[in-house]
Amino acid sequence: MMLISNLLSAQMQRNLLFNSNSNIVRLDFNTATPIPYATGVAGSYEGIVHYEDESGNILFWFNSTGVYDQNNTFMAGSFGILANSSSAEICVCPVPGSPNRYYILYNTETCSNLYYSIVDMNLNGGLGDVVELNTLIDSGDFAEGMEVVQIPETGNYWFLTYQCGVGFTKFYIGSWGIGPAQIFLPYPMPAGGYDGRCEFDYHRGKIGVGFAWSSQVFLSDFDPVNGDVCDTVTLSSPEFNNNPFGVDFSPTANKMYFSLWYTTGVPNLFQYNFETDTYTSFQPPLGGSGWISGLGQIELGRNGKLYIIEDGGSNIIVINNPDDDVPVFSLIPIPSTTGLGISDHIQSFVFDNGVDYNDTLCAPVGSSLILTPDEDVEYWWATAEDPFDTLFIGSSFSVSVADSFISYIANKLNATNCFSLFNQYQWSVYPQPDVNAGPDVTIQLGQNTVLYANTGVQNATSIYWYPPTGLNDPFSTNPIASPTVTTTYTITVQNGPCQGTDQVTVTVNTESFSETICVPIGTQPNLMAPDTMINVLWFLEGNPGNIIGSGNSFIPPIMEIDPITYVASGYGANSLIGMQYEYTLMPGINLGANFNICIDDMYFLNELSSGYIGTWSGEGVFFNLFFSDNLLPGIYPLTFTLAGSSVCNTATVNATVLNPIDTS
Repeated sequence: MMLISNLLSAQMQRNLLFNSNSNIVRLDFNTATPIPYATGVAGSYEGIVHYEDESGNILFWFNSTGVYDQNNTFMAGSFGILANSSSAEICVCPVPGSPNRYYILYNTETCSNLYYSIVDMNLNGGLGDVVELNTLIDSGDFAEGMEVVQIPETGNYWFLTYQCGVGFTKFYIGSWGIGPAQIFLPYPMPAGGYDGRCEFDYHRGKIGVGFAWSSQVFLSDFDPVNGDVCDTVTLSSPEFNNNPFGVDFSPTANKMYFSLWYTTGVPNLFQYNFETDTYTSFQPPLGGSGWISGLGQIELGRNGKLYIIEDGGSNIIVINNPDDDVPVFSLIPIPSTTGLGISDHIQSFVFDNGVDYNDTLCAPVGSSLILTPDEDVEYWWATAEDPFDTLFIGSSFSVSVADSFISYIANKLNATNCFSLFNQYQWSVYPQPDVNAGPDVTIQLGQNTVLYANTGVQNATSIYWYPPTGLNDPFSTNPIASPTVTTTYTITVQNGPCQGTDQVTVTVNTESFSETICVPIGTQPNLMAPDTMINVLWFLEGNPGNIIGSGNSFIPPIMEIDPITYVASGYGANSLIGMQYEYTLMPGINLGANFNICIDDMYFLNELSSGYIGTWSGEGVFFNLFFSDNLLPGIYPLTFTLAGSSVCNTATVNATVLNPIDTS
């Protein structure tokens, strides 16, 4: 778990914009002390919003005067947008499933209709333009305060606001668009002259609204998963001077602050303490000169401090320690006079999506881990398997990693939020597999061996050996290995998100012999493995898994024109050593059968060697064409030698010379 201050710095927006009729001020948080810059652009009085990329570069910004790109150039498509300079808030929300497109959400001042327009950053060479201008969301009367909350672990959002005189309302924003209004808490019109002016804020499971022209402030816990509320509170006091307006929360959400509009010279900033259910008033310094009518919106900066805009002032008020009971204030002088609005941002990006309340850890068995939630308060600790058996009470918990998976939970004591999402942390602790594939092994061809691996953990998620060739079960810890060639096996053990690997080599020794045999095309030889081999199996070279014969004798298919190698594999009859014979059959010359001839006859040898080019030799051969010339009766071997070949280039036939049969 990360500390909140670090998380804020890593993920919140780099900039806040402070609205001004004359010169909008940009507060840049890229340095340890944020620096204010005059943009040189005239804005308006209240609502302002901007959107920036992950590097903090502003992509576009918007107030009632229109939408402007990163170069402060007006987007022509926003001409005629219905947002009003006196509307308190405007929201931006990414369009789910449509990269580089963003909803702008707004009303038209006080209690009025809700609209959206879309900024499409794919247009105008990446500078963007506005499309779907002033599309009606709902024709009901909705207040100026509004907020966007990302639904945890999704790309979807809640759009929250108050429907005047009806109740708090949510709209589900998904890839299909913006859904219909859903009242999640009926709430009557605040007493007094409330007309829709307010700021609505969400942070870390809390929502708050300050109702201007009424002395009411609303706050409650909010579940960002289901969009529900609990522990609702309405504050009302004459101290609020009928003018609550700005609202925001401290980084840990243990405090809520709200400001008073049109109120000076008396306390005009209040702090609500969720732990004690009490509020305290403060009167921060205003600084500068000129007419200041009161305080406006409040926003949380990436440094964990709160920033308050002055209506008519030339300073930004800073709450340096918003989580503490006694705030310390300071001022940032700025080069213009401001109104009421500060650019809002989606704070749920930081906490509901950025902080993982369920953390997964990998660690070696026996190692120590210190589990620490991001809030430094007291927790009672247990396991998810036995959540009611308290293991420890404290702000952190030291555990020794077991050899099996354990899920630990920490429940906040004296929790101020009624939704467990914000009160309970969970750690899934997986032991890191310490894999040992066992010692290397040597076997003889045809033998097998058991691979004795150890995963180092219990109940591993999965086990896999690679390559699986020669293994009876590649998903077993101890498979039987029967490789026919030397093989290195890798075992991979997965335990949740944790992975470990190791290797073992099985060396295969063989007594191997080879022989080349010339086989006339169209004939079938009888291959004989030595009698010293037993349990003989035959297969084609390179394909030991396909047994095509067994026993010491094997007659292969008819010889064709291509060489082919057959392998006889078995054991020595006495030693049980693996033995292997390779028989490479080469296509030979097929001269046909032996022939007979009578004395004084001749035989035309081309009848035997037709289709071949070569030379005949032997007694009785003349002109390389004929056989027999007054030979005595007997058997004469005749050899034909194939021209230009060195393998299987000869063949022999026997010519038998006979006496003529005497028929007289």
